[in-house]
Amino acid sequence: MIDNLERRVSVWMEDREAGTHFPDRILAATFQQTRALRQARHLQRSVSPLLRSWRLLIAASAAGMAVALAGVLAGGVPQRDPGQATPSPTPVQSVLTGGGMWPQRSLEELRAAQQRFDAGETLSYAWQRWVDWGQVAQNHPGNSGEIFSRFIEAVLGWESFTWHEEFAHRDFDGGNVLFVRCAVGVVNPLYPDDPDGGACAPTLDALRYETVRIHVAQPERQDSNGLWVVADWELIEPAAQGDPAVVRAEATAQLTRFLEARVDGTGADGLIDLRGGDGDGDAIQAVPLLYATSTGAAYERWEYDVVTGPVWPNGDMRFVVRLFAEDGATVVEQVLSYDEVGADGMRLVYDLGYGETAPNTLENGDFVPVEYAYLDGLVTFRAAYPLGPSQEEERTSDWLAISGQLPFDDAPRRILAFMADPRPIGPGCGAPAPADADALARSIAADPSFAGAAPAAVTIGGRSGLQMDGVVALRTSCGVLLEPVGGRARLYLFDLPGGSARVLGIAISADLDSFETVLEWAMPIVDSIEFHTP
Repeated sequence: MIDNLERRVSVWMEDREAGTHFPDRILAATFQQTRALRQARHLQRSVSPLLRSWRLLIAASAAGMAVALAGVLAGGVPQRDPGQATPSPTPVQSVLTGGGMWPQRSLEELRAAQQRFDAGETLSYAWQRWVDWGQVAQNHPGNSGEIFSRFIEAVLGWESFTWHEEFAHRDFDGGNVLFVRCAVGVVNPLYPDDPDGGACAPTLDALRYETVRIHVAQPERQDSNGLWVVADWELIEPAAQGDPAVVRAEATAQLTRFLEARVDGTGADGLIDLRGGDGDGDAIQAVPLLYATSTGAAYERWEYDVVTGPVWPNGDMRFVVRLFAEDGATVVEQVLSYDEVGADGMRLVYDLGYGETAPNTLENGDFVPVEYAYLDGLVTFRAAYPLGPSQEEERTSDWLAISGQLPFDDAPRRILAFMADPRPIGPGCGAPAPADADALARSIAADPSFAGAAPAAVTIGGRSGLQMDGVVALRTSCGVLLEPVGGRARLYLFDLPGGSARVLGIAISADLDSFETVLEWAMPIVDSIEFHTP
């Protein structure tokens, strides 16, 4: 903000003095005093940026600067008449376009600040310490908003700004966070009632926002007490909100083509995207009952309702669609979204509620199973609401939990877990996995803590395997994943047809009182498993 004011003062002085050009050395010497004072005291958010700059300039005791500042305040900032219309939603764009380190301007200054902090001057620098790196690494401010808000207010002079998930990711490295500037005192005319966008009108035109990329880092010391700084920043390509009228028209046009193709019985596959696709269990394989009911009856007509949207900033929408067959005797109901799909722009999407387990497809009121893939499609399975890939457990390439809130539970529970190359718990973490299902079964049976039935042959998905009841704790590469201590468990082991893993373990476990109920919910998933050749 002070640099911005310096430029305004310089321009005003030259205009005021009939085009006189003040030598750079005079301006530089005068401004140097204000910069030094600014470094010596930390700006408080309760004082406006303009008032802070005014105080610093007065303290500089430079007569020319005092006169210039008076001119800026008196003539350079127009005063709005009380009867004047509401300010335009397109204020003047920021003068500054980029810069370097802040609030310290160099490593030397940062080292000095770090030394003062370490010596006990913690209150002055506390706001530079607390940065949620786990969030910032994903381009989110998380709980570390103060360094961002102080910078935006002090340097850019933005009075109103916001961070939003839809604007956050532009293939930036960790540490980069984007904010958009909101017009002050103006309701967003395109989204007046939106809880997020209503108070954030664009600042460049009807759709575009000034957008800043801020990179934070710990260049001096990388630990919990190391001070964070804005390492660099720049104003980048403006973010834009979607025009809700345009989005609604495009969404309903795509939806109409998709539903007509389903009734025609061909061509619908390429008109919709599938949510997920990382190959670790949340990759939906197809839209259930795409062209016909579960009995094969073709669709005869369709209808839809708008559930939500357009929602700021992209104009996301959500629909409930109904397809009718057998003269209306069978009704298939699904939830579809319309939102941004990577570089493809806005697209129609079949998902489970933005990552939530939700009753997405029903046939005459009954939940229809959804097909998922595991191990990059080597294994597929089906699960119906309320069960689905867990959002609570940490998913990795070698394990996946299926969870859901059963009717008799107060919270979701794990129903079963898929494990690639599991092994019994033992010393060390890097021991190789058994070569095949038989070797793993023998290893489990030989464990002194194992008390269960001998391995029994079983066939699932056309592939022979083994079933063991009463297994010991298991893990994949390092973490303990199944501990049926004090409960009951069942383990299925299958040799995989190829790919990155050799053995697939499917574990079902629960406490003694609920094991039979959990087993009843898990078995339809187990029975739906299919194995595919890479």
